[in-house]
Amino acid sequence: MKKSYPLLSLIIMTSCWTGYKEVKYSEMAAPPKLVLKGEEILITTTSSKEYPSFTIFEVLSEIDGPAKIVFLRGKEAMYRDLKNEYKMNVKSIKDSISAYKFIWLDPDKKRTELTLEVDSIR
Repeated sequence: MKKSYPLLSLIIMTSCWTGYKEVKYSEMAAPPKLVLKGEEILITTTSSKEYPSFTIFEVLSEIDGPAKIVFLRGKEAMYRDLKNEYKMNVKSIKDSISAYKFIWLDPDKKRTELTLEVDSIR
């Protein structure tokens, strides 16, 4: 049995290095900040307070036009470059962006509404 520990450790480390997990809203050190700048939304995130060695490396958006909702989800993993700003182009949104709700969608489908700020300096 003792000989299997190094193999098991290697499997766990490899899966952590190559894999990723989705980010729960509650595990972020601070809520994501959304700022509308022209035709882009700047999304600023912080690292995980539950998993300090994980970094968010991607924020995905999905627009539900009829419901006027923008869903945001994040991916995090170990050994990724530290990045905390992401851009979302809103040219494809035909209605006023202020009519939309912004929702952080957890892996378990729990929803948390976010506030969109408007950059007054243009």
